[in-house]
Amino acid sequence: MTLKLSPNIKKDKALAEKMAAGDLNCIDCFKLAVSVRLSELFPSAPVYLVPQQQTKPIQQLPPAVFVQTTNIHREKRLGGEHEYQIGVNIAYMSKDINAQTEQEAAAMRLMDMAESIPPLPGMEYPYTMYAADANTVDGIVNITGITSVWERWPDNTPLIEEAGVKVNTKEKEDEE
Repeated sequence: MTLKLSPNIKKDKALAEKMAAGDLNCIDCFKLAVSVRLSELFPSAPVYLVPQQQTKPIQQLPPAVFVQTTNIHREKRLGGEHEYQIGVNIAYMSKDINAQTEQEAAAMRLMDMAESIPPLPGMEYPYTMYAADANTVDGIVNITGITSVWERWPDNTPLIEEAGVKVNTKEKEDEE
C-alpha cells in the first residue's frame, strides 16, 4: 500500500519502518487513518502518533494533536478473522490553557470526527468510535473511546475446487 501522508503527521521510527516494509497491522492502519483525518481537520497543527513528551522542555508546541492507543483486546472469530477492540486517546493541546471556547470546539470536532473515520486506501470499512468521552485539563482536550477493528489473516489451506455430495434418501414403503 502506497500512502502519502501530510507533512504535519509525525510518526515514530518503528511505524515509519513498518510502512516502508509494507508490514502494517490493523492497529497501525487505524492510527494512520485517524492521523490522516486529523491532519485534514487541523491542517496547521502537527499530528503526533507518539505519546506527548512529559519532561521539560516540551518539544511539541501548541496547538498540537496526539493519537495514542491505550489498550487492546482481541477475540478470534470464524473464518480466520480477529476482532480487536482498541482503546483510543486523541488529545488536542490548545495554544492558550484558558481558551475554553477553542477547547470546547476542538472537543466537538474530535468527537464528530471519531464517529466515522474513513479507511485507508485498500481497506474496506471505516472506523467508528460509538461512544467517546471528553475531558479538558490544563489546556489539553482528551477524547477517549473504544473502536472495533477486524483483521483477516490469510488461510494457508488449499481452496476446494471440486466437491461431491452423496445423498441417501429413504422413502416410506407403506403410506396410510
